[in-house]
Amino acid sequence: MPKPRPKIPTFVVGIILTLAVLILYFTRLGFLESIELKTFDWRARLDKPPKALPHVVIVSIDDDSLSKMGRWPWPRSFIAQMMDFLSKSGAKIIGADILFSEPEENHGLKEIQSLKDIFVSSILKRGPTKEKTRFLRYLKEAEAHLDNDSKLISSVKKAGNVILPLYFNTDSPVSLPVKSIPPYLEKNSLDHTPKAKEDVLPVVEAGGITVPIPGLVIGSAGIGHINRHVDADGATRWEILVIKHGGRYFPSFSLQVAMRYLNVENQGARIVSGKGIDLGGLLIPTDQSMRLLIRFWGPDGCFPRYSFFDVINEKIPPAIFKDKVVLLGNTAQGIGDFVPTPLSSHVPGVEIAANVIQNILTKRFLIRPNWASGAEVGLILLFGVILSFLLPRLRAKWGVILMGVLLFIFVFGFHTSSFTMGSGSSSSTPRCS
Repeated sequence: MPKPRPKIPTFVVGIILTLAVLILYFTRLGFLESIELKTFDWRARLDKPPKALPHVVIVSIDDDSLSKMGRWPWPRSFIAQMMDFLSKSGAKIIGADILFSEPEENHGLKEIQSLKDIFVSSILKRGPTKEKTRFLRYLKEAEAHLDNDSKLISSVKKAGNVILPLYFNTDSPVSLPVKSIPPYLEKNSLDHTPKAKEDVLPVVEAGGITVPIPGLVIGSAGIGHINRHVDADGATRWEILVIKHGGRYFPSFSLQVAMRYLNVENQGARIVSGKGIDLGGLLIPTDQSMRLLIRFWGPDGCFPRYSFFDVINEKIPPAIFKDKVVLLGNTAQGIGDFVPTPLSSHVPGVEIAANVIQNILTKRFLIRPNWASGAEVGLILLFGVILSFLLPRLRAKWGVILMGVLLFIFVFGFHTSSFTMGSGSSSSTPRCS
């Protein structure tokens, strides 16, 4: 008879399994990352926001507004009207989540300008008369009436509290020479001069940039990028608070809005390497790449949302916007920027911005402590010791009970405590649940 194979001791099997788990932990294989993302989403759904009125409301360019006011893009005079209305209503900050990167295509304006140029260069040049001067004044009045860009620039400047977006092309090679950044754009960046090797931030870098037309940037209270981080499963869970371009560090649109609400100028914000962004005593926690893990206030539609058409036609009481952050953005199908989140499958970008701003203003943060990685490794080793030496000595029933208890502690205890919660004030009536 063949000799039986020597039996491998149970503790050796346990040690091998423990080493295998440690290898998987440090190599971060894709399927494990997907499991972690799904468990994070599950935990996010268990996190209930405080019963408080949000600081942020949304004016929505929605399907109803498009059906009543015409298809997008609208004349920018419509947006100028909204800026005027919100400013008069007492909105503390107006965040226009719309990128006006090119002058408006206005054929009527071009015809008037062409006619004016011809009139000045030919007819008026022969000698001014009272009739010619009057006609030129009519042409200039028609030009001003049709110049919607000038109207919007005037409204933004007059309001004095409008934040606008810009967009970075992070696919553009950063090794290429970056065009010199104009002063009106550079002043919107955050100052960070690395003094040591550890101060060099491993942030997202961009070689290309798309900005609003210069007049809007100059007249605005600030600008911030609207680039978004998307995880492997296509969902958004992080906010990229800082992107590097041309040696400068530019804040996100949401961060810029929150800073202005808190009366913090760009020069007053300090990047703290490895920790976050200090807004004069308020530290916004980030990872090494200056990303903030978003603690969602609730599912899609959680923030008060008002139709652009209803607001501009004064069907909404102006008092609703007083002292609030008012975000203006697209939510209509076909023009809105929609992404999945842990709580919803179809969320417009303007509402993700609302969540980030609300996180900052209420100090409700998800923070991964420095000890979390060490605790994870420690738990793996603890499970390995139990699996290798204690579990084989127990009866089947007690073994199952022990593993159930440990699994419960791991899921509900460690996974919850691996992110500590920053808390803010809460009052008034519930909005989200």
